[in-house]
Amino acid sequence: MDASNLTISCTILSPFSSRYLRLSQDVLHRVFSFIHQMDGNTEARIESIKTDLSQTYDMLHSHPGDWEQYLPFARGVMSVLDDIGFMNDRSRHQEQVWIIECLQRLAYQQPDEGGVRDIARWCQNQWLKVLEGNPENFEALRGESKLCAH
Repeated sequence: MDASNLTISCTILSPFSSRYLRLSQDVLHRVFSFIHQMDGNTEARIESIKTDLSQTYDMLHSHPGDWEQYLPFARGVMSVLDDIGFMNDRSRHQEQVWIIECLQRLAYQQPDEGGVRDIARWCQNQWLKVLEGNPENFEALRGESKLCAH
């Protein structure tokens, strides 16, 4: 995404309330931050992702109608995690489960519409990786069952 996309996104969103526009610009800023952090410290990026996901999770709880504006952020998170191989590190199981659960909640914020396919598919693949490393893992089995229920 380049600067022209940022301008287009802000122009498209400008007829909405200032709160929605401000949040949308914040989401776009997060996506650009992930792109620019690609050369930075991996551990710092992971901590940043967890902090931003926590804030996003809280925002989804308090403003569930704004869920779509977080999709670019979620896709950026997935891309960064894939690029750095975080989800392949079996020693970080609890963090991985928490991240998958957060992204899965976003993917199924509107379950009647079938969810956001690319995010849901990514979550499913990550649950399968967790199960591959630990076939009896309760969180992964529960997460997979949530996907099947949607």
